[in-house]
Amino acid sequence: MLVTTIQMASVTRNVWRWSAARAALVGVLVLIVVLTLVAANIPKIPGGGWFPVSVGLVLFVLMSTWNRGRELAASHAKRSEPLDAFLRDTLNSETPPARVRGTAVYPGNQVGMTPAALKSNVRHNGVMHETAIFFANVSESAPRIDEETRIETRDLGNGCYEIIARHGFVERMNLPKLLESLSGELGAWRYDPAHTTFFLPRDEVVKGCAKGEMMRWRERLFAMMSFHSA
Repeated sequence: MLVTTIQMASVTRNVWRWSAARAALVGVLVLIVVLTLVAANIPKIPGGGWFPVSVGLVLFVLMSTWNRGRELAASHAKRSEPLDAFLRDTLNSETPPARVRGTAVYPGNQVGMTPAALKSNVRHNGVMHETAIFFANVSESAPRIDEETRIETRDLGNGCYEIIARHGFVERMNLPKLLESLSGELGAWRYDPAHTTFFLPRDEVVKGCAKGEMMRWRERLFAMMSFHSA
């Protein structure tokens, strides 16, 4: 209840736009009641109440670390090279990568940015698939999105396409089904699972990239959580 009251105070100021005096008055009145209940339950902590408190603290650390790590990873990704510029420079270079048969799909969350998996594939293997599809998965604040406005397609040339897929916060994107729906929409391309390779992204906070915005142990914790979520 104490945490809920603090959140309520934040909502009254930042969402409902209450004045500081009004928010403080309501918040203090509620806090008096809540703190009385908290004080009455403090003696129960040594007798077993420490367990749910400990579980709550652990969950709070995990969720706050995950949320902060995702924010820093997204900020780091936004500083990457624009996708249009990378493809233009790579495909028009003196030694362009070999184009191999099949389709490469790069899911991600950043619109117009170069996926790290694409850079690594070109740098280490020197190849690109003949068809490359870059997905930007955008989560909207609405629970559901109309089908007419869900998909936006950009032809980047040379067999490369960027697909901006919008979804509501209660929807789960089905990437294979979405690819099937795009058959015939991207030139002569057709979705063939047997010749499609998915390069899955992984959010990372590279050592030192947080620049003091996240403690080192939280960087390692987020890296472990990100690794197991991929």
